[in-house]
Amino acid sequence: MNISNEYPIMIFRNEYDGNVYYKTSLSKKDINGNYINGYIQCKFKKGVEIENKTNIYIKKAFLSFYNKNDATIPYIFISEFETIDEVIEKTQTKSVETIKQDEIIIDENELPF
Repeated sequence: MNISNEYPIMIFRNEYDGNVYYKTSLSKKDINGNYINGYIQCKFKKGVEIENKTNIYIKKAFLSFYNKNDATIPYIFISEFETIDEVIEKTQTKSVETIKQDEIIIDENELPF
């Protein structure tokens, strides 16, 4: 099952017994209109380190699982993502490039002053 999202999600980082674990929160409304919150584990490619409470956009991910003590534990494996800071930086760079392409050249002789 492939996962992508147009909205950012927050990644929570936990360290336990020398290992790093990641999770994200999920929320939905119950029949009374109250929000119910839950968490699901996330895994990333080897060598990827993410700070606690980092917001990311998922570009490519899939749902997987592992078995522990006869229980199935689901998780989201996130293989491609961008942080909000990276997206903002790319957007600002594109805006500057667009402005440079749309530069207006004014002849000083045509100015009224």
